Amino acid sequence: MLKNHSPQIFWGFATKGVTFALFYAVQILLVRRLGLHDYGLWSVFYSVFSVAMIFSCFGLNHSSRKYIAEHDKAAVLPDILRSALKLRFWASLFFALLWLALSGPLSAALGRPELGPLLRLSAPLLFLCGYVEQFKEFFIGLRRIDFNCALNAAEYSGKIVFLLLFFAAAATPERALGGFTAGCALSVLCGLWLLRHYMGTGTGEDFSRALGFYAAPLLASELFTALLSELDTIVLGVCRPPEEVGLYSVAKQVMFKAPHLALALGMGVLPVFASRDGGLAALRPLFDRLLRVNGLLSSALAALLVLLGGPVLSLLFGAESRAAAAYFPWLLPYLFASTFNVYFSYLLEYRGRAGLIARHLAVSLAVSAALLVLLAPGMGAKGAALAVSCGYVLLAWLNWRAARKLFV
Repeated sequence: MLKNHSPQIFWGFATKGVTFALFYAVQILLVRRLGLHDYGLWSVFYSVFSVAMIFSCFGLNHSSRKYIAEHDKAAVLPDILRSALKLRFWASLFFALLWLALSGPLSAALGRPELGPLLRLSAPLLFLCGYVEQFKEFFIGLRRIDFNCALNAAEYSGKIVFLLLFFAAAATPERALGGFTAGCALSVLCGLWLLRHYMGTGTGEDFSRALGFYAAPLLASELFTALLSELDTIVLGVCRPPEEVGLYSVAKQVMFKAPHLALALGMGVLPVFASRDGGLAALRPLFDRLLRVNGLLSSALAALLVLLGGPVLSLLFGAESRAAAAYFPWLLPYLFASTFNVYFSYLLEYRGRAGLIARHLAVSLAVSAALLVLLAPGMGAKGAALAVSCGYVLLAWLNWRAARKLFV
């Protein structure tokens, strides 16, 4: 059954292949130019920023994707897009201004006053990131994965070019932030240009209320996901030296891209599960096939990381980063759980179970946070890796139990 979706699968892997290559080029550039100390500070900042960015999305991006996937051939599609863009503007503006006001107190609460300027200067980036992520979800819902590929290429290649320009005089976290902001501005322009063909006349119907209503539980899910993914780095940034945070972040940047491997396989296929025409029983073989292929790909990736992780890290990120490979075994449970969870959570989301996903995330986050408090101060980065892995294993198990019931 996967053969019927071959073009979408091809573009899914092309998108993630391009993103992988350019994303790691950005990380290599940051590590080599900033050094482990400043890269550690940057990692703490970006973890905090990522949580804020997810919060600023307000669940609207994923809500838009669901409605677009359900109405991708309907006359109301332009109305959905316009309503989503309008909501995106006001939500992004509000949260950017709020972020600007909270930057000082937040840096003081973290015990890292040196992060204050970075947090304050990142308000424009926060505004732009909401649009970048929204366009990506638009194109997934439209099943235009080729557009998603182009948008990712514009985003990360733009970041590389602007980082090189900003680092020409000196490499600092503040200049890295400038490069990221300029790169995101370029990708917003690219997204608007790619979307222009879908902005027709429509019917005049306003979907703002419907999008906002479904976004509420999705906001909780997205926020819990961000905390589950970033809380380990934030806690380490508070209780451990920047050099250790920098090493852990190198390992994490490699391992935490694993879910994108699953998304590459499924991003062009999973929207079919949003269809309300008939039950899901006929789609069960397709879903099982996705899980089997994901298991093979994840196992191959895990073997490569364990066997070749050290030499590859040394070659790409520099000799001082080789020690980060010691954290890979502690993150392997995360690799498998997170990749399988992509399919379980997307299926539940497309079938209107956003509230259930949020509850599962809340339970998993509570367990992970408790383990972080217990393990991180004594075990350091290894304790943080174990805590986040346990949280994701629990999340995948809970979502798997719920997802399999949909096929009954």
